[in-house]
Amino acid sequence: MTANAAVRVSGEGLWMPPLDGEEPLPSLPVDLGRLRRMDRFGRSGFLAGGLALACAGQGVRTPPDPKLGVVFGTAHGCRDSLIDFTLEIAAATSVEGLSPALFAETVHNTVNGELAIAWGLGGPSETLVSGKTGGADALVRAARLLLAGRAEAVVAGGAEGVHPRMRAWEDGSGGPMIPLREAGAALLLDLPSTPAAGDILLGPSAWFREPDPSRATVRVGSWIARVFGSTQPPLLVAATVEADATLAGPSVIRLSREIGELAGAAGAVGAVLAVRELRAGKAYAAAVVARDPDGATTVLGFFASIYSQNGVNWYHWDG
Repeated sequence: MTANAAVRVSGEGLWMPPLDGEEPLPSLPVDLGRLRRMDRFGRSGFLAGGLALACAGQGVRTPPDPKLGVVFGTAHGCRDSLIDFTLEIAAATSVEGLSPALFAETVHNTVNGELAIAWGLGGPSETLVSGKTGGADALVRAARLLLAGRAEAVVAGGAEGVHPRMRAWEDGSGGPMIPLREAGAALLLDLPSTPAAGDILLGPSAWFREPDPSRATVRVGSWIARVFGSTQPPLLVAATVEADATLAGPSVIRLSREIGELAGAAGAVGAVLAVRELRAGKAYAAAVVARDPDGATTVLGFFASIYSQNGVNWYHWDG
């Protein structure tokens, strides 16, 4: 794997409230009172992105920094607010009875806008509404923005909010019960001048659309063998239930079984968990697979930098 730059994970953040209530809010150097105006989608992504920035030691930029960007992916986006607004329209007797504050949340780029305002992110801002691969796709897009020189650092990830009505639809689906989970997960990515021991690097990625699950399994397996070799298997993370069949072995982390249905946040949640395992020294590399029901599949590779007698041996992004 050769290229001119490595994409480093300089911070990570994960926000996943329990099914039976809210977690205490984290301590962040921004006004958390703004959470009151956000829906569940906005809140989950805002907190995850803020945690990633804080983890990397970033502060609020004043004025906004044009080299610090944000990219988030999602499957459902602002559905939480859309449901509330639809219910409000159904009950309203006049236009004047509708809430402008609620209407303002019915956009998919809420997370990006709120993070940009609070933290001074004045660089590229993109929202990907691409199904269950949304969070993983956002990480790939952020890396490409860095390598193209359009930003010096990008906070990227995925987020989903869960409206109570969505849980009611889930309960009445009649299918296998995989609970919907509200989640936000983010990585702060940058381009280090010289990688250091302990750095975690976002390496190669793959994206393809293959509706046939068996053929998708072959393609994922071939990619993992080519990228990681066969001497020491990487940590494997199946981020979505559709990705479960693409990875074999007893040690695969299957998020749909261990956590629940994370939709577009799944790939980013898997990435954060993989990075934490690498930071703890539990693996040298990891592959995270997110797959959508329509066959879209995104695979992310992560590597831990390794010391040698002559310095640091490390893997480069190969595009």
